[in-house]
Amino acid sequence: MCSIERITSKTRKIRISDPKDKDGFREVEVKVWNDTVANLSLMALGTSAPEILLSVIETIGNKFESGELGPSTIVGSAAFNLLVITAICMVSIPKGESRVIKSTKVFAVTTLFNIFAYIWLAVVLLSSTKDVVSIWEAIITFLLFPVLIIIAYIADKNFFLTKNKVGTPIEIGIELANEEDYNGTNDSSVNIIEISRELGKLPNLPEDEAAKMAAATVAQNHPRSSGWYRINATRSMTGSQKLVPQVSKAFANA
Repeated sequence: MCSIERITSKTRKIRISDPKDKDGFREVEVKVWNDTVANLSLMALGTSAPEILLSVIETIGNKFESGELGPSTIVGSAAFNLLVITAICMVSIPKGESRVIKSTKVFAVTTLFNIFAYIWLAVVLLSSTKDVVSIWEAIITFLLFPVLIIIAYIADKNFFLTKNKVGTPIEIGIELANEEDYNGTNDSSVNIIEISRELGKLPNLPEDEAAKMAAATVAQNHPRSSGWYRINATRSMTGSQKLVPQVSKAFANA
C-alpha cells in the first residue's frame, strides 16, 4: 500500500504564465494521477489483492471449482465495506460537526455500480448458468471494471454534463489548464517556510516543535487518498510512526 500511495501521489511541475513574475511564468506542482482513477484502480487493487489472490489460488488448486473461500470471500468483504464501514464512518463524525461528499456525481456512479454488481452476480449464479460462471460472463464482468473507471472519470471532469463556461483560461505553454487542474496552490515547501516564520514569532516554542506544527498544518490541508487513511490507521493501531507529525500537547494550542 505504501508503494501504491507513493505512485498515486506523484506530482509534476508545470509552468503557468504570470505577468508579475520576472520570468513571465512560475512553476507549480500538480498531481499526475487523477484522484478518482487512482482510488478506483490502484488503490482498490491494493486493498483487495489479498482476498482476490486467496480466491484465485483456491479455485486453481480445486480444479476451477468453488471451495470454502471462493467468491464468498470477495462478496463478504464488499458487503462489510458497504454496511459496516459506512456505518462506522457515519458514527465517527463528532457531535455538532458534519461531512460533505466532495464529488456527488462520482459517488452516485460508484453506488450504482456497487448495487449492480450484486444484481449481476445473482444473475450469473442463479439465472443465466446456475452455479456456473461461463467464459463470456467472466469477460463481461472484467470489462465492467474499466467501464466503471471511465464513467467515473467522465463524471469527475463533468464531461457532457455542464454547459460551456465563459472565462479566461490559464495558459500553460501551448496547453490550457482549467481551474480544477491548477487549484491555485504553490509548492508545499513554500507554505512550510511561511508557516515556520509565523511560528518562529511565538515565544518559548522550540524549533523542533515549530517544524512539526508547520508540517502538520500543511499535511492537514493537503488532499489525501483512501490509501493514505488506511496506512495511517494501520500505523495508529500497531503503534508505528504516523504519517502526520505529532505535536506535543503542551504546544498544541500555541
